[in-house]
Amino acid sequence: MKKLLFCLTLVMLIAACAPKAPSPTSEQIIVEKRVVQCWDGSIAESIEKCPPRSEIKEEPTIEEIPKDLGDFKLVYGIIKDSAYQELQKLFQEAKLFETTLDELNNVLSLPVDVYVRFQECGDTNALYVPEQKQIIMCYELISYFALLFGPLVETEEEWDQAVLHATFFTLYHELGHGLVDVLDIPITGKEEDAVDGLSTLILAEAGVEDAALNGATWFLLQGAQQTNIEDLAFWDEHSLDLQRFFNIACWVYGKNPEDHAYLVDDGILPMERAERCSAEYQQLYNSWDKLLAPYLKE
Repeated sequence: MKKLLFCLTLVMLIAACAPKAPSPTSEQIIVEKRVVQCWDGSIAESIEKCPPRSEIKEEPTIEEIPKDLGDFKLVYGIIKDSAYQELQKLFQEAKLFETTLDELNNVLSLPVDVYVRFQECGDTNALYVPEQKQIIMCYELISYFALLFGPLVETEEEWDQAVLHATFFTLYHELGHGLVDVLDIPITGKEEDAVDGLSTLILAEAGVEDAALNGATWFLLQGAQQTNIEDLAFWDEHSLDLQRFFNIACWVYGKNPEDHAYLVDDGILPMERAERCSAEYQQLYNSWDKLLAPYLKE
């Protein structure tokens, strides 16, 4: 941008300082024409006739054009625990995650393959491993969601939905880490907060804000159990669980305050934060939209 402004200023100075040519004869008028070179490299009779800068679009070089050399690929690991075997069978039959990754591959260009592996881990976790370009979704975490949401729901259908919502929130969160890695996306602040925002954004724009709120409820329930300040991990790369809850609740409210007025009316989201949530959500949307725009397929 600075180079563009410098070149534009230089052209204007040259045009203003150039000595006036002697009056041409009638024959010269036919063969001579005073021209200037515009900031986009085109030729015009005067600076005033150059195209406006807003109309100039710099063409990307071959090196700058994102290459679609990879895809998100789903892998199901070998399971020993019979309970997890049954869960994996349900996932495979429903093909929810296959469909999700297919849709992502239809819109995003990746330079390498990124694997999404559902597996038994021996730990309650989900993570992205940059060295392997792999997202790992542990069945132990999904089982933990089932235990966590069980006391809060009245029907088995609500239970299944809450667990699935939290699982999708987690998947998109880890997918965010993967995109930051393979696309070399610049992030300021905590990357964990940034990909919480991306997960919320994906779900909210898909019209399933409840999935984001179920993801937030996970953090609310965990945070409510952390009553000893000495046990809080202030040093961790993640924000505190209750902070993550209020961030997500704010973004969901900001997406559509009318539909989610109950978050404020019921005292879940303080008005002091809610007043800024629409602007926060718009900033979240604009930021990820700009960061991912070069990698979106037409």
